[in-house]
Amino acid sequence: MKEGPDISIIAALIGNPASANMLMALMAGPALTATELAQEAGLMLSTASGHLAKLEDAGLVAVDRFVERRLLARGGDAMRVTVSGKRFFAKAGIDIDALERGRRPLCRPCLDWSERRSHLGGALGGAIFDRIIALGWAVCEARTRIVRFPAGGERKMRAWISG
Repeated sequence: MKEGPDISIIAALIGNPASANMLMALMAGPALTATELAQEAGLMLSTASGHLAKLEDAGLVAVDRFVERRLLARGGDAMRVTVSGKRFFAKAGIDIDALERGRRPLCRPCLDWSERRSHLGGALGGAIFDRIIALGWAVCEARTRIVRFPAGGERKMRAWISG
């Protein structure tokens, strides 16, 4: 067997009309919710969620769960916490009002310099990271920028983010 990446999974996803329609909608530029992607693909939301999960597992899309769940809202390059987002983060022990009074911007999309992927930056991103560390879902490796997820930690974090 030939060594190298197995692109058959990606090819199968791109070859699926619903998944291809979702990818084309995302390539147009704006961030879209799962509901909007379902409409683009002509699918029910539950069916679209399955397609999105497969696209995400294959690394073809990074779904912003906080935006999808309407906890955060985007407006161009800016982001804001919604009313339901304030309630959600308060349940996790994150005080949005206190973060807004700080010097750092509350939340903004940030492109990671090494991974070339967007993540949540600003005071809220930092507070979420601190919470994940405090809960033991992740551990920072001493004197490095390495973050490791112990058994079950990543699963717990994904469950919290996904709701």
